[in-house]
Amino acid sequence: MSVPLPLHRRLPRSLYLHIPFCHRRCFYCDFPVVPLGDHASGATSNSVANYLAQLNLDLEAAAPGPPLSTVYIGGGTPSLLSVAQLGALLERLERRWGLAPGVEISLEIDPASFDRPWLEAVLNLGINRFSLGGQSFDDQVLHNLGRRHSAAQLREACAWLRQFQAAGQLNSWSLDLILNLPGQTQQHWQQQLNAALKEYPPHL
Repeated sequence: MSVPLPLHRRLPRSLYLHIPFCHRRCFYCDFPVVPLGDHASGATSNSVANYLAQLNLDLEAAAPGPPLSTVYIGGGTPSLLSVAQLGALLERLERRWGLAPGVEISLEIDPASFDRPWLEAVLNLGINRFSLGGQSFDDQVLHNLGRRHSAAQLREACAWLRQFQAAGQLNSWSLDLILNLPGQTQQHWQQQLNAALKEYPPHL
């Protein structure tokens, strides 16, 4: 007679990892973040390297358990990290707990912090879902929010994600918009929704 596994070993296991670094703090942001400057790179930042080293120690000290079913890497701006840094982080998770078959690995990305080759390299690591922080398709609104990207960069990023999904390299992606900005009218919000829907995000 087989003995049922304890409930905690049968439930899906999820992990959230916070990468608290950004190029700058957007004016609406109330998350715990550390601005590094507009030209900062995760690969060359001592602050990022020290944080990742401490994160590795924390992961090693965590209790063992069954493989992870979902991993969400948020921030901050995790797309500041290099491909090598993200790869090392995922390898650490694989060694510590393992990744369940069909695991969903999500990464928050900012349109001003990556290019197409970086996206493709990250997909090759096993990341299969992206959360794109677009916030608006209006350049003036983006400027007022303190965002670094333009509406054109946002559309380009959406196009890349659609292409990777159509090619079977990406499972899904989501697009963030901000509602109820100061002075925003219903007409302006409708325009933003229409612009977003033209990009066909699986999740909005």
